[in-house]
Amino acid sequence: MNNQPTTDDPRPTTDDQRPTILVTGGAGFIGSHIVDALIKENYQVVIVDNLSAGQKENINKEAKFYKADITDKEKLAEIFAA
Repeated sequence: MNNQPTTDDPRPTTDDQRPTILVTGGAGFIGSHIVDALIKENYQVVIVDNLSAGQKENINKEAKFYKADITDKEKLAEIFAA
């Protein structure tokens, strides 16, 4: 993975210029490993998980976590506005 955004890179960035990725299910077994790999590649990671199957202990402390269901359109709008 290329961890340096280019000028034509469509990925959103924050003030520190790291690209941000949203991971749904990031508290689950597979999702948490994906989050760990993305953080290792210098991405900012946002997790949306309702913890119905995932565990809070699986969440990487460097990721921003929102306990929410991805079918909740209003909550997702709040998350994307943040």
